[in-house]
Amino acid sequence: MMHSLSKAIFLTFFFVSLAGPSFSQKRKAIEGKLLADLSKDEAEAEACEKRSREEQVAKFGKPLPRVAGHCWSNECPVRIILPVYPREAIRLKISGPVEVEGIVNEKGRVIFAQVMHGNPLLAKSAVAAAYKARFSPRTSCNGRPIKFRSLIAYNFLGNSISVK
Repeated sequence: MMHSLSKAIFLTFFFVSLAGPSFSQKRKAIEGKLLADLSKDEAEAEACEKRSREEQVAKFGKPLPRVAGHCWSNECPVRIILPVYPREAIRLKISGPVEVEGIVNEKGRVIFAQVMHGNPLLAKSAVAAAYKARFSPRTSCNGRPIKFRSLIAYNFLGNSISVK
């Protein structure tokens, strides 16, 4: 009985997997579309900034300097959540920076995040925290909300964590 049941489960899984794309294929397709949308939005934002600089040169003879505050343009973080320090990392006394690049949607929510640099033992916690971050939405010249990239740098030190 057990043998026939496991055979039935295997055959069901086999035919279901033949019927459609796998989870990883679907994920790659979604990521591909997301990156294509992001590239289009970034090109629009770059054209907008170029037009703005050209207008400044025409009006003032040179582009105006950017004034640095706590953030550039209108992609300011509204809420940054600190990650949970993994128990295993504390036990092994692992510390250091973890940089997470996120893609922020038109509403200011992180919709994709991945670790760019950092210890793999700290990475999962940093990515989970990045998904909870919120940003003020970025808009193009015509006022249309667009997607953008953001980099969050978490610094795990001993039992504490800071954000850059």
